[in-house]
Amino acid sequence: MNSKVKKMIDQSELVSFDIFDTLVSRMCKTPADVFTLVAQQYELPAEQFRTDRIQAEKAAREEDRSGEIRLEDIYRHLEQRYPNASELMQAEIAMEYRVCYPNGEMTALFQYACENKTVVLTSDMYLSEPVIEKILENCRISGYRKLFLSSTLKKTKHAGDLFAHVLEACHKKPEQMLHIGDNLKSDYLIPKSKSIRAFRYVPPKKKPDSFCVPVLDAFLARKVPQEDSDFYHTFGYTVLGPAIYGYVSWIKDFLQKHDIQKVFFFAREGEFIKRAFDCIADQTFEGHYLYVSRRSLTVPAIATIHDVASFLKYRPIRDRVKVCDQIEKLGLKAADFSECSWCREETLQKTFGELQDAEKQAIIGSMFQKVQQQAKRELVLLKAYLRQEHVNQKFAVVDLGWNGSMQSALTDILSSSSEPFDMTGFFLAQRDEYYKYKDKIRNFGYLFNYGAVSPEENLLLNSGTSLLEFLFSASHGSTIQYAEKDGRICPVLDQYEFAEVYPIIRACQDGAIDFIHDFIGEFPDGAGIPCKQFFSPMYRVLQQPPQAVISHFGDICVSDMNETEIYLAEKCPVSAPKKWIRAFVNSGWKVAFLKRNLKTSHAMAMYSLLRKHFNG
Repeated sequence: MNSKVKKMIDQSELVSFDIFDTLVSRMCKTPADVFTLVAQQYELPAEQFRTDRIQAEKAAREEDRSGEIRLEDIYRHLEQRYPNASELMQAEIAMEYRVCYPNGEMTALFQYACENKTVVLTSDMYLSEPVIEKILENCRISGYRKLFLSSTLKKTKHAGDLFAHVLEACHKKPEQMLHIGDNLKSDYLIPKSKSIRAFRYVPPKKKPDSFCVPVLDAFLARKVPQEDSDFYHTFGYTVLGPAIYGYVSWIKDFLQKHDIQKVFFFAREGEFIKRAFDCIADQTFEGHYLYVSRRSLTVPAIATIHDVASFLKYRPIRDRVKVCDQIEKLGLKAADFSECSWCREETLQKTFGELQDAEKQAIIGSMFQKVQQQAKRELVLLKAYLRQEHVNQKFAVVDLGWNGSMQSALTDILSSSSEPFDMTGFFLAQRDEYYKYKDKIRNFGYLFNYGAVSPEENLLLNSGTSLLEFLFSASHGSTIQYAEKDGRICPVLDQYEFAEVYPIIRACQDGAIDFIHDFIGEFPDGAGIPCKQFFSPMYRVLQQPPQAVISHFGDICVSDMNETEIYLAEKCPVSAPKKWIRAFVNSGWKVAFLKRNLKTSHAMAMYSLLRKHFNG
């Protein structure tokens, strides 16, 4: 359609756009739904007020047949039934500001026309010129030459005399003008009958099963920062913001339902999650940031277990990890195993996938024995830290996810103490290996629970795990263990791996927090949108990553499950197949990698196929 309309614009000197249902859409299905919203705001019988408002408009039009009426004329007919009619009229105006948003498809054509044509706006509307101008300003629609309103001029498109007025005011002939609008008669047949070129825009049908289906997209269309603003802040506002708002709103609802006041946010992703939660939480909740990590919890927890199988649940050993690296991750040194027959430089440099089964089992057994000694020492300090932070009684823990090893380790540690506890966990989602801990911990997933998810949704989230972990990253290094300092137990932090790119992380997170503040400022009740629906913008990015997003995030390095640095989606020529396959396997965001390097719109389908063959 765009090419056809652009050609018509190119051939015209004066371009007129209709406003409502063309340049501007409403969140609700019909204009009359605005009356229902006003009634709900004032706790009036919704259907009765809606009927009265419609009848008042009809009465006002019958009373004044000279042209378009004004909103004041309508509410004058409501004064007898509604003593606060003037207040309700102002509420209707405020509601119009709230529900109107720019129609991206048509505003793009509007901007195109504004580049080298005289552009005017022509509308049959009872709202006053200042109100229409404010709606246009809210929708960031500017650059038009003049506004022609029936309520101001007492002329209408419907009668045809408004078009004659536009031509006269702009000193143009009918054949020089193009009018674009949605109404078959007023925007197409009438101007055509006046020898004015016309194009009828047909808006997409709104779904009948939801009162305010496009509320979130509409809010973003109206509130998103300007194009010249910082890319990462805008991404945070439009994509990360809704995602984290939906997550923390779901957590808050669950906490209220189950009467849980004390909440611990696990470092490091919990730093951002807590920041978002604090935006919507009240004084009912005690929110605490807990310096823990997989390493700082699972290593001490090994002191509470008695078999290698349990050890491997906490510290899984991947085939791609070198023996020497695994030893280091456990807080040990190769010299600690000097008495072991396998402790040779050649073996230390091998990956576990390169070892024979017997040697592999011997190494794992040795690691278990050695790390238990280390674990006993660390457990004493960890328990002291947990007591200091009052991790006891009834509480919740919050983390990005995914499988439950940290919550399971905390369960073992608390169970080995005398402190009573009742712990509930919250994840963004429960992932593939959650089955290891499902009978041991109580945990719930915002997007989905383990075993209750479609293969498509599981694949979609799996494809973007590394991006999400990057976006949720904290401002400090991972917790290694704990140490006593000045009478307190303090976390010992690793070197921060994201120091160079933290400004990007912070800009995204700041944008997300700005979204939350703006959204709850306009919709304190969440606009009735199901919490999970707020993740839709993120799912769209994961499903079909925009090129701008890929180019801004693709060359960022993150850590994979093996704590190895990898690119999210680096640029790699397909002309070098072996290098390309290696880059794909090591890519953190494989769908974006495929789209960036193959220029395909079917990257998700290709990822689904390739991951079965390349350990994706």
